[in-house]
Amino acid sequence: MSPPRSARHSYEFLLLSRTPEGAAAKILTQWTVPPEDIPYDHYLRGQLDYDPETDSAVVTVTDTKDKRTVLIERVECK
Repeated sequence: MSPPRSARHSYEFLLLSRTPEGAAAKILTQWTVPPEDIPYDHYLRGQLDYDPETDSAVVTVTDTKDKRTVLIERVECK
């Protein structure tokens, strides 16, 4: 894995839902992190924390180098 050569690249993160039967995935929501939010030569990492009691998830995107949070959002999965 080599770093991007410039911060002109954006990142897209998708939250998908798929039935246990393996049908086509449904996009629940999508985020785009624009280039101006990404430091030069840094990668981003997405994480999902699902809460089955509320059927919701918290999506967090952080910079892998300095651990800065770029995006955090709660999503209802219903």
